[in-house]
Amino acid sequence: MKAVKLPDWLRWLSGCVLTALASGMLLLAAGSYYYGSVRDAWAYARGERVVVSPATVRFSPGPPGKPHQVSCRVKNLGTEPVQLIGTSACCECAVTKGLGVRIAPGASENIEFTFLNRTPVPRYSKVVSIYTDNGRAPELRVRLESVESSRPATTGL
Repeated sequence: MKAVKLPDWLRWLSGCVLTALASGMLLLAAGSYYYGSVRDAWAYARGERVVVSPATVRFSPGPPGKPHQVSCRVKNLGTEPVQLIGTSACCECAVTKGLGVRIAPGASENIEFTFLNRTPVPRYSKVVSIYTDNGRAPELRVRLESVESSRPATTGL
């Protein structure tokens, strides 16, 4: 069988594509290693210095009057410490752990919410704001959503 010789421009183009792919994978691996995850590396590349994950916390509604505990993680990607100074919510939700803490650069802290459902609610979706002393990220938002009992809930971390 006779070998097919590719044109020079096609060999050059395939070399460029392979180099770009290898460079991208190397950058993703380095970002993952340094920031802990690809998501945090992308957040840093977009200019975010304080991130919250998950941004949407899903929980099963349960019976009325029973408190639900959910949590999220706030991570400081910047070079200066960040303090969590307060929250506001348009729901019956309270932060029970994590306010007032100072998060060192590269560190993270769990924030726990207690949500009290006084009446049966088939579908619930509210936003809780977490305020920081960071000028680049003065407000972080977390969405609390109820899910049907047949779907899996993400109660935080």
